[in-house]
Amino acid sequence: MASYANELGPEHRMSVNVASAVLCVIVADVAHQVIYGIRKARQENGEWVYDFRRTARLVVVTFVLATIGYKWYNFLDETYVSSGAKSIAAKLVLDEVVMAPFVISSYIFALGLLEGQRPESVYTEWTQRFTPIYKADLLVWPAVQLVNVLVLPVVFRVHFINTCTFLWNVYLIHTKHCTATATGGSRDAVKPAGWDMEPRGDLELTARYMEKIRNSF
Repeated sequence: MASYANELGPEHRMSVNVASAVLCVIVADVAHQVIYGIRKARQENGEWVYDFRRTARLVVVTFVLATIGYKWYNFLDETYVSSGAKSIAAKLVLDEVVMAPFVISSYIFALGLLEGQRPESVYTEWTQRFTPIYKADLLVWPAVQLVNVLVLPVVFRVHFINTCTFLWNVYLIHTKHCTATATGGSRDAVKPAGWDMEPRGDLELTARYMEKIRNSF
């Protein structure tokens, strides 16, 4: 879908890119709910029920953030038109220093408020989740973008980014719904076998955490 968007005019390109982001988060949440929801139901000897409201909240937040992100990357492309190393480095630095903290914070606050949490509870969640997620972002996305631009042939780039985006969505969803917080307990409560459900802050454990997500699929 993203490659098709590149062939469209500017008036349609944003719609296709946003739709692609929304579709990706839907697939990620469905996969996560099926895998961990069924596992939780078996552990508790209960019945698994799909949470449509959770997916709907993710769709709303993703739609807004993807729209903002599209405008942001257009701004970067218009500001740094060269394909040289300095332009690529400037885009990566600005993306990680400006956009990544904004997106991560907006994601945590928006989902928390849509869930009906009190603002102070959402803020506490943000203080606990922001740093591990931001460190994971610093670990993953600059490397992904460099590999995508400098290593992969053009024909594989869209598929590579889509795969990484899917895995990143699964990581965010798992961090949001299956890790403990000081105020909210353990979100979806049951700890699947082999998983350390406590939030961690260092890069090594974050990398191991994401590797476990990939292995789950």
